[in-house]
Amino acid sequence: MEALTVENELRGVVSRIIIQVNLATKQGRVDVNLALEDALIPILKEIYQLPKLINLNAKQKNFPGIDLGDEFDRVAFQITSTTNIDKVKKCSGIVNLATY
Repeated sequence: MEALTVENELRGVVSRIIIQVNLATKQGRVDVNLALEDALIPILKEIYQLPKLINLNAKQKNFPGIDLGDEFDRVAFQITSTTNIDKVKKCSGIVNLATY
């Protein structure tokens, strides 16, 4: 497959995900967000070489501050549809990676 074709398909998929998340969030539904946490794990594992990356919400429901983490490499990700600075400020500093 040509690189341009792959880029176009990827842009289409990402655009549909963004629209679905925005619509679901406006309806007060977070099921799409939760599904994306798990869907992003293999992608982030590959991109960042984090073989032990897990969904921390499976370990503890509503894990404080972050959603995905790799205890071995001490890397964490928050998966959110909220993009305002208040969300970042609220969640920064909540988690000490050594404790999860």
